Amino acid sequence: MQAEAINDKDDLSNLINKAARKLISLTCSKDVYKFIADSLKEILPDSIIIVNKATDNGEYLEVVEIRGIEEDLIIQALSITGSDLFQRRYKVSDTFRQLYTKTELYHHTGGLSEFASSALPDTISVALKSHFKIHDIFTIGIADNAQYYGSVHLFTTSDKCTINKPVINTFIYLCFLCLDRIISHQLKLKSDHKYELLFKNMINGLAVFKVVTDCIGTPVDYIFKDVNTNFEKMFELEREDILGRKLSEVLPDVLEDSGKWLKKLGKIATDGGTLQMVFYFPMFDKWFSVHAYSPQLGFCAIILENITERKTAEKDYHQLELKLKCLSDINHFRSSPVSDLINYGLIKASELTGSKIAYIYKYDAHSRCVKMVSFSGSTVTYPAQASKEVNIDTTGMWGEAARLKGPIFIDDFDLPEPLREIFPGQQENVSHLLNIPLFTEGEVTAIAGVAEKEQKYEEVDALFLSLLMDSVWTKFPGKQTQA
Repeated sequence: MQAEAINDKDDLSNLINKAARKLISLTCSKDVYKFIADSLKEILPDSIIIVNKATDNGEYLEVVEIRGIEEDLIIQALSITGSDLFQRRYKVSDTFRQLYTKTELYHHTGGLSEFASSALPDTISVALKSHFKIHDIFTIGIADNAQYYGSVHLFTTSDKCTINKPVINTFIYLCFLCLDRIISHQLKLKSDHKYELLFKNMINGLAVFKVVTDCIGTPVDYIFKDVNTNFEKMFELEREDILGRKLSEVLPDVLEDSGKWLKKLGKIATDGGTLQMVFYFPMFDKWFSVHAYSPQLGFCAIILENITERKTAEKDYHQLELKLKCLSDINHFRSSPVSDLINYGLIKASELTGSKIAYIYKYDAHSRCVKMVSFSGSTVTYPAQASKEVNIDTTGMWGEAARLKGPIFIDDFDLPEPLREIFPGQQENVSHLLNIPLFTEGEVTAIAGVAEKEQKYEEVDALFLSLLMDSVWTKFPGKQTQA
């Protein structure tokens, strides 16, 4: 990758797809941090790259990769600071920590001295001040709204160094997705191992029941005989309040929702044996792994492990795989007409953002008109007039994506018509909408959107939708801006 090619907007899709293909093959977080440093240095040869890994829940950063500072300069800096060892791990101020978690490239304007005093190890700070003329300083978090894996410091050493923020933002987000995939998988393995240790030492939730049967010996209820502290915490119960009481009195919904496996517990209490299974409690919105056995005739004991996080990690891991595969598939999509690719992109946009509707409009900046290109969804009727050109100024809130050249999130659907319409003539209401602009040569040439997600859309949805639909739109022959 050459710097000149990277700064060419037409090569953005190729760069992202190349990075995505490489990241899919990585299985170690250390390799991802190295890939970030190598790639950024290749993109920006007149720069110094410092990649940090977050530790201790983000309280500390650890320098894991450096590009642009030779080892002998680090050794000289050690002698100046009077240190015998290069301390890579450092704590940063609360102010800078907030900046490090930003998912977009942030430009520091306070100068090297201010930045170095609060956000760098002393050795690196001395090396930079002694041997380099720093022009600009940038920081970006390897993060999304919920998770933070580190940050990247970028120092330009030439006034000719051009920073393409959308490229850097997109590249780092792809690296975050890869790290999240790897770390989620590691957490799953760690959780499995942790479950085995907890089971052997019986430090998970533990409850002992006496089985209540009817006149013919069929289990109909269970009386709490004993519980441990972890069981109390799992179900937000007090031991003194439940001992001696029936399960149907304490947790009636559990007895109703989990009748089948509770009958199996009754059989274990009378016949012996063990039971191991995974089940979901809707009333608590939690997943549990259960091991049951009979400590004595007529009694059963259950050991519970809350595996909700593991189940969530498995789901997130699967979603990340699907998103990366989707981006790769778009790059290799071969079909004629090009409308097949657009329809495929909209279907994937719906599936992978949890939406029921997806659409794309072509936008002419000269006439300020939009026209539907394609629509996917079944919860809103598509009227005939929707295919006509409409002035962007009459489209309501969702048209702000073109006017402001940024993503628009709409959750307030108490707005009057036509402010909440996806297209003219729409009759049904929709819930939660996300619109993004698509660009050609720096000008907005299309608006893509999704709607009808059960929850609110987040920044991560906007980033993925931009990656996906930008890759699709670059192949659309009618996207050129008008004179």
